[in-house]
Amino acid sequence: MIMDKDKLTALFDAYDPDLSSDNLFMARLENNLKAVETVKQQLEERQTQNRRAIIVAALCGFVFGVLSVLCYPFIATAIRSIATPASAAAQFMSDYGSTVIWSAISLMAVILTYSAYDITLSLSRQPIPHTLRAK
Repeated sequence: MIMDKDKLTALFDAYDPDLSSDNLFMARLENNLKAVETVKQQLEERQTQNRRAIIVAALCGFVFGVLSVLCYPFIATAIRSIATPASAAAQFMSDYGSTVIWSAISLMAVILTYSAYDITLSLSRQPIPHTLRAK
């Protein structure tokens, strides 16, 4: 135990770190603060781009929904007229036609809004500046 204490004391006595100058410390601190500000600005830009993409996707979904509601009678008539009257498909469409049509419309709306979001986001993204790329 005494031997370990002597070794520790010798180790701490031998430790003499070089202290950097105040100017070097301040320069590093300023560089780090500039880097933090740059990251903050980029995050704000990304948030703005995400909001813009969400708004475009919501508007596309809304317009598609309005058009779907307006065109629903025509779509339903067209789909029901495709099946021959005596077939099983005609019986199925008479029973579940509205559900099938609304499910198809919903699926198309989801695909459209996701695509609008993705396209808007990819068009608004700018490449990362050269100074911030990983080394």
